[in-house]
Amino acid sequence: PQRKRHFVMNVHTRWSEAAKDKCCIGWARDLFNCTAQHAAGSVYVNFMPSDDDGRMSEAYGSNIDKLRRIKAKYDPSNLFRLNHNIDVSEGVRLTS
Repeated sequence: PQRKRHFVMNVHTRWSEAAKDKCCIGWARDLFNCTAQHAAGSVYVNFMPSDDDGRMSEAYGSNIDKLRRIKAKYDPSNLFRLNHNIDVSEGVRLTS
């Protein structure tokens, strides 16, 4: 649903030495935090790190409830769960 902005920014870093983890992760988070004031307050699901499932509502905006209903109907066993999973555990009512 995020189609109104003219720019997208993805803070994506790589390094080869585990000893640099703290420094490199800190640098990326600092950059993200410094630029956050210019952000729309949403997130692009394909840019989310694998441990950031808590922002699914921000990624899908007003479409999240519809997507939860579709997921509950067509994937009740949660087969498609290896991506950023749409959580249907909270109050999804299936209606035709």
